[in-house]
Amino acid sequence: MIKPAIIRNIESVIGLTLHPATETGHDPIQNVMACHKDPDRPTLWQPQYVLHSDNAVAGLNFYDLGLTDEKWLQVVQLLPNERIEALNLRGNALTSMAGLEKMPNLRFLDLSDNYLKEFALPEAADRLEHLWLGGNDDLVSPPPEIVKQGRFALRNYFRELAEQGSEVVFEAKLLILGDAGAGKTTLARKIENPDALPPDEVKDSTTGIKVSRLHLKDQSPTFTMHVWDFGGQEVYHATHRFFLTKKSLYLLLCDGRKEEQFDYWLQMQEIYGKDSLLLLVVNQKGDMQPNLPMSDLRRDYPNVQDANPKVVNLLTNRSGVLDLRTHIEWHIRSLPQFKRGEKVPKKWASIRRKLESVDSDHIPLEDFRVICKQEGITDKQKQDYLLEFLHDLGAFLHFNDIAGLNKRVILRPEWATQAVYNVLDHTREKKDNGHFTRQDLNQVWGCEAYEDYFEELLLLMEKFELCYRAPEKEGLYIVPSLLPDESPEGYVWEAPTLLQLHYQYTFMPKDIIARLIVRQHHLLESPPIMWKRGAVFYDQGARVEVVESYREKKITLQSDSNGRNSKELLSTIARDIDAINRSFHFNERMKVEQKVPCNCDTCKGLAVPHFFLRSNLDKAEKAGAQVQCQESFTLVSVRELLDGIFATEGSGKLFTNEILVEMVEMGNFEEALQAVKEDFTEASALLGELQTNKQAYNSRLIEFSELEKIQTRIRYGLLEHLKSGVKARRNT
Repeated sequence: MIKPAIIRNIESVIGLTLHPATETGHDPIQNVMACHKDPDRPTLWQPQYVLHSDNAVAGLNFYDLGLTDEKWLQVVQLLPNERIEALNLRGNALTSMAGLEKMPNLRFLDLSDNYLKEFALPEAADRLEHLWLGGNDDLVSPPPEIVKQGRFALRNYFRELAEQGSEVVFEAKLLILGDAGAGKTTLARKIENPDALPPDEVKDSTTGIKVSRLHLKDQSPTFTMHVWDFGGQEVYHATHRFFLTKKSLYLLLCDGRKEEQFDYWLQMQEIYGKDSLLLLVVNQKGDMQPNLPMSDLRRDYPNVQDANPKVVNLLTNRSGVLDLRTHIEWHIRSLPQFKRGEKVPKKWASIRRKLESVDSDHIPLEDFRVICKQEGITDKQKQDYLLEFLHDLGAFLHFNDIAGLNKRVILRPEWATQAVYNVLDHTREKKDNGHFTRQDLNQVWGCEAYEDYFEELLLLMEKFELCYRAPEKEGLYIVPSLLPDESPEGYVWEAPTLLQLHYQYTFMPKDIIARLIVRQHHLLESPPIMWKRGAVFYDQGARVEVVESYREKKITLQSDSNGRNSKELLSTIARDIDAINRSFHFNERMKVEQKVPCNCDTCKGLAVPHFFLRSNLDKAEKAGAQVQCQESFTLVSVRELLDGIFATEGSGKLFTNEILVEMVEMGNFEEALQAVKEDFTEASALLGELQTNKQAYNSRLIEFSELEKIQTRIRYGLLEHLKSGVKARRNT
């Protein structure tokens, strides 16, 4: 086929050959959105185009070409009269999006993984049905909380703006971090009222998280500051990850004690808040003069804002408190989202104000829907988009996947967090190795606020990966983060290590092992061998020990066998550690690396063999190269290294049946069904049924309880197929 002149001109601008997209299916223009490897550049992606029947350009795919704004503008200038319907511009270097006003027929637009700061939909683009904006880390508008929900929520957001008009909201979070006893609660009170009485050190100590709302009207525009006071006790750290957010102002409070965890809190702020600003404040006590290495801290932690910390005696220096509050306000007004404000549909802002005025910890979901209807939002799906936005924003909470709580909207987040932290505090004070029972819950939750929500709150604690139901005893629950610090008396891993894998961190978040134990408690050896920083897992004769060394910032997995079952068990555990690691915002300075031991003849006889970084192995495998051992200096096959550690089952199979069983039990039905389509005749039908009913649930055509029944039936059918395959293979 002869390429039209317009395509040849575009090729000249981008310096690459454009390939025609496939033309199959009911909507061939949509095909240009799919990505394919470029046969001319095997490690890169193929630029594509699709044409209308009259040779006018219908769609372009420029995925991962590194296009700049200038290059894209040159392409746009070639398309003044083209009827563009699909654009894939994912993975480029765009900071703004020009030319959309010239594309009124656009239906598909993928701008993920660029450098956009703001995106506005032109009025002309009213046919746009599919819009992707994820991965633009600096994006302020539309709100990242909407972007996170996906393309349908984005479409709804822009439609609501067009129909309702917008209201600009100025608000931000102030997150106060620091060790227990530093004075965080005093600071939170003094920010709101400089004349507030100091809290009682025992009765008013922050349990978990306290949230207050402060309206600042001294300057224009007025704004709302949401003050989050985080408890400093280590037992609370496991849930902080749910509330330490980007786009916020952080304040690290210290009082000059030598044992303060400066680096821990600074690293926590960076790994969760990414590039959010951080202020360092010293609560001066007596004549103490702080001597902090600020030049070193600012070099190591670029989020720290001031050359010198703010020093103030929170109890006696009223003028210092006022000055600090002014300083905080100035920095909040400097946040990127504050400079332009956050644009939300008018009815959304009105609904939120009504919810904030309700004097209750939580309300039935139906009451929320009534308020929405009063404001003119009658469609349930639109109500749910708004509710999820408010949940992600942290204004209110709604746990759609927790039975019972999915029928309520939590207006005071601390109602839920306080319930959780009260159990943690009670369990810690019991000093019973992290165990609590139903009788303990009766003591902690046996009050009007919680007495009707035992099951729901327990499910919430499990969702937070804080505890699990011990299978060995009915009514017993275990909090792994409260297990003993040391391994059980008499326990020693004496077997030779034939299989091992390491994770090396430059910063190690706390409670990785605790979360792993919650996720895989059904694989714990019986009777359980576990402690705060380690556990032994067992399955079908295979044993794997997992130990965390916080001092060395390392997690070690080892097995006394290198047989298939051991590899499968190690792979299962490693997959969960990988998933936990993905929940953190690691960067180039604070990262984690998987380390794989060498299997050359020299290393096989060493207690400490040479270890390869997994990232280097992946690069070598991609290049088709071997790697060199630094002990024997022999070349080693990358594939043999990885196959020596991780479970494989035939060249074409990505997962073993055992791993697929774990995936199903963890709720990953769709991925598991996709993986077994070749040998399970019902898989395609079940996959279609699952996807159809998920769409029906998202559209509020069916209730969650009905979707749950369908998922349970599919789960049992798939598990029966998978486990029969496991049993048959083990019997041969």
